[in-house]
Amino acid sequence: MAGGIPANNIAQWNPANSTWSSLGLGLNDTVYALTVFNGKLIAGGKFSQSGSTLVSNIAQWDGTNWTSLGVGVDGQVNALLQYSGFIYVGGKFTNSGATVLNNVGYWDGSAWRPCAGGVDKDVLALTLIGSNVIVAGRFDNANGSAASKIAKWDGANWTQVGTASFNDRIHSLSYYNGYIYAGGRFTVGGGVNANYLSMFDGTNWVAVGGGVEDRIYSMGIYNGELIVGGQQKFVGAGNNLYCNRIAKWNGSSWSTMSTGMGEKVTALYTTDTTLYAGGEFIYAGGRIANHIAKWQTLNTYSISGTVRYAGSGVIVTGGKIKAIRLDLYTREVLSIDSTNILANGTFNLVRTRQDTVDVLAFPNDLEDNFVPTYYPSTISWQNSQRVYVGGNVSNINIDVIPATPAPSNGVISGTSVLNYLPAGLLNGNGLPFKSKTIIYAKQGSLYRSFSVSDNNEAYGMSALPPGNYDIIVNRVGYTSASANVTLSAGNNFTINNLAFTLNPLDRVGIQNIGTTVSKDFVLHQNYPNPFNPETKIRFEVVNSKNVNITVFDVLGKEVATLVNKKFAPGVYEVSFDASKLSSGIYFYKLITDDFVDTKKMMLLR
Repeated sequence: MAGGIPANNIAQWNPANSTWSSLGLGLNDTVYALTVFNGKLIAGGKFSQSGSTLVSNIAQWDGTNWTSLGVGVDGQVNALLQYSGFIYVGGKFTNSGATVLNNVGYWDGSAWRPCAGGVDKDVLALTLIGSNVIVAGRFDNANGSAASKIAKWDGANWTQVGTASFNDRIHSLSYYNGYIYAGGRFTVGGGVNANYLSMFDGTNWVAVGGGVEDRIYSMGIYNGELIVGGQQKFVGAGNNLYCNRIAKWNGSSWSTMSTGMGEKVTALYTTDTTLYAGGEFIYAGGRIANHIAKWQTLNTYSISGTVRYAGSGVIVTGGKIKAIRLDLYTREVLSIDSTNILANGTFNLVRTRQDTVDVLAFPNDLEDNFVPTYYPSTISWQNSQRVYVGGNVSNINIDVIPATPAPSNGVISGTSVLNYLPAGLLNGNGLPFKSKTIIYAKQGSLYRSFSVSDNNEAYGMSALPPGNYDIIVNRVGYTSASANVTLSAGNNFTINNLAFTLNPLDRVGIQNIGTTVSKDFVLHQNYPNPFNPETKIRFEVVNSKNVNITVFDVLGKEVATLVNKKFAPGVYEVSFDASKLSSGIYFYKLITDDFVDTKKMMLLR
């Protein structure tokens, strides 16, 4: 399935109208590689048929039909390269008909040709440097001569690439800034310690930027930088930069691409304006992506409004406004845009992409005249009103909750532990997704102070007056917590190690109501329908999958995300509260990696 369309292992994306379509009858098993040759799409993999047409592991699409390239090859195709009127093919095969290829060969437009004696084990990657084809994979010999995992074919002969000595396979190749880059499963690359990524400088193999933390499966060049995708969660010396499966290398340093992906990246493709990534991930940049995502420059819009003090209506003359959202994989609070509150109380966020965000007002560090307040006027993210940005948005007016400091010598400090780790991480110490819990100190009806936790989940408030306090803990994407404490002479007006543990929480509750399920995923009609203002949506999960259920209005604008997590098989029910929405028709859509369904519901107010 691609976008809900049956596609049989290969599909076409039309960026003009954002739709997927099938390519004829598709192919009957996995596709691993694509290229274009003589105006036709070439697909390689481990398939044998398209409908009733035999296509042995490699096939061409002419816009109407799939046809074979000769008799194909007798094993899996992993890599394709179009060069000088030929298609070079690498994989795990021996012959094409009577022609012996040994894991690598080329199609000249009418027949299959060998590259001398080929190589002795699988080929996983191909790239071109000048007139030479660089071949990499699991092999140890090329045409009978030593060639550890990588070799060069000049059209007539095989040679080594430097004194290559790799202790495990190479999955990917790229040619960047005049150098060959190899990524894979090795920890020794070209005879030197080079964790999963190595570069050939024309003479020697060298490690790259301190290496990466896990296997590399794909590389590409985008906007003058080398993009590296794979299983790695960290890059750099000492694994000091959390990248989450994809990162950028500019020749001297590493940088991240938003918050990365939720699982391994196995393929990259670039155009002049867009980087496409494919793999096993469900999330990309903290959004649902379902195995394919794109990175590009997007249009941005503005959010504007006025900030006043709740109760008095007096204009707020300083502070900051932030547009934020929750990364659905790491659960990090991402700042999409920020700006200052002007002296006349107005603000204008000008760099917000199409999205649904929370808008949050913060005081200046030295002016604790109000506490952090969500639009329209609450300290609780669960009670905030999110803003959909599909164009410029105005009148997002915030009534901030006043603070009443009374400086003294009291101190309250501790930790707010976020009880969640992204898959594959043993701990999140020092990483940004552990931060940004807001802790409020409230004395009676007065807010005295607040603190925002750091990457180590620590917080602290000082200069507090003595007395009883309600400590209120709030973090987007997590449960809230509170505690009642007293600052007195008996504790030296100091409370240290006041600890809280918060658990992940979405904006709606989900109830498991059974384990007997249908043979397929099912999205049931909501009930009651029509409804006002709350309804229930039941869905059935056949096998362990990530499930997303999103609500849209009739214009296609996202108004709520009801479900976004991995479920065990079972029958579930989610409640949807539409009290903040106007009457009308709405649609709710369930998406997994291989199932999509949409249903209509009506809100009557």
